[in-house]
Amino acid sequence: MGWRINATILAVSLMLMDAPWAQEGPTRQMYYPFDPDITTNFVKLEQSRHLGYVRVGIEAVLMEPSDMSLLEHHDPLLRDAFIEIFGRAQEGKVRSLTGREELRQECIARAKELLERETGRPIIKDLIFTTYLYQ
Repeated sequence: MGWRINATILAVSLMLMDAPWAQEGPTRQMYYPFDPDITTNFVKLEQSRHLGYVRVGIEAVLMEPSDMSLLEHHDPLLRDAFIEIFGRAQEGKVRSLTGREELRQECIARAKELLERETGRPIIKDLIFTTYLYQ
């Protein structure tokens, strides 16, 4: 009998609690695809002096629907920055999972920096790599 009272008190407490999932107006994430995929060369091992090839599908995570048109306007600027980041990456960084995450974080930081400079705020919350191919 005692456990039923405890369960009831717990259930009522959870219903009355100001939980983050119970806030008004759910935040709606928007996704902006950089289309077509980013395709560029990267530096292979220094001894061979050959270039590798990388193709990355990137989607930006936005929190405000109104930011979609701003991001679309600055798409060429961001694409150029992403191509530059992947173009100077070494083979080991492109091929490893930790290197891939480092590249993603570098792309996020650069995108936020450029958007802050151009629009006065960072606009994007995150970047997602939807395709990641290298050769």
